Amino acid sequence: MKSFKSIDFFLQTGLLILIVLAFITDDADTLNPMLFILLLGVMQIISLLVNMLAGPQPWKKRGWRKIHLIGTALVLALITIALVQDSSRRTGDKDDKYGMPGLGTLLLATIPAVLLGLFYVVITFAEKKNIKKIQ
Repeated sequence: MKSFKSIDFFLQTGLLILIVLAFITDDADTLNPMLFILLLGVMQIISLLVNMLAGPQPWKKRGWRKIHLIGTALVLALITIALVQDSSRRTGDKDDKYGMPGLGTLLLATIPAVLLGLFYVVITFAEKKNIKKIQ
């Protein structure tokens, strides 16, 4: 698990650096920020699953993980609400096939999603340090 934590932390940190570089360069053909954001999300889901399967460990930050899990559930709920919002709730033409009634809610969900992603990197770093202390 110690090697997984190290790999997990460095991959997440590397992806965050690539995301920042992609936004700075603003060249989606070379560095696509959406791809890196998707990869970071996939990496964090894999990490969550591995940590859940590992069970309780003395080095885990259980309180932090609980906060992260509740926050993730709330973000997923916001995304679900955004995807199922009825087009009749917005003003204007109800039959507009390009209308996106849940876009405001979806944009609202991005702020906590980004903060939770950064918080998960902090959790991974703290647990990596805890593993080194114990072993």
